[in-house]
Amino acid sequence: MLENVDKWPCCPNGWSDEMSCIVKRYLFRSPAYGVSRMAESFTDSMRITQSALAEAMLERIKEKIEIEPAFFDSGPEVEKALDKYGESPWSKEEDFYICTRTNKDSLREAIEKTAESSVKEVPGLGSDATKNILRRYNELDAMYRHIRNAIAHGCFRVVTTGGEDRFFFFDISSSGTISACGMLKFSSLDAWYNLSCEVAQKKL
Repeated sequence: MLENVDKWPCCPNGWSDEMSCIVKRYLFRSPAYGVSRMAESFTDSMRITQSALAEAMLERIKEKIEIEPAFFDSGPEVEKALDKYGESPWSKEEDFYICTRTNKDSLREAIEKTAESSVKEVPGLGSDATKNILRRYNELDAMYRHIRNAIAHGCFRVVTTGGEDRFFFFDISSSGTISACGMLKFSSLDAWYNLSCEVAQKKL
């Protein structure tokens, strides 16, 4: 699936200040739900207490990183989608983010306590409102969570393609399948982080 990943040097050209910033921002201060004692979860820091706000934040992230993330419910689905990139997806000049949606009991329980989740039918979400509410939160959480996990487990590589430094990463599920894989320009990660800070200060 991914060629010789166990032999990768994470930073072939040495550890840069830019990489140190990525670690601080996306690992130590990750706003994924319940992963860091150094930062509040996105539900608190950004006051995202409605699924519409979660969806709005995700749309703004897409604008900043200039790609359309692909979300799936299982690792095998991610692996199938990853096939199109070949065994060396980091060698291409194409940013992407493929991942599973978060499926954490702690996040689900927090969402179920919101007033919105108690309504059986929400305008714009239809009769299957509960499922769609969870999906919106789980997709936003997944964007932060998989990058955090990749850094924590050393599943990343800094590459230079098209004259730009890029952050290639992947996450592995407990069952051993690839639960996420992506590549983002350093400049995109900067823009995404700045957006997160702006939203945390001003709220959506």
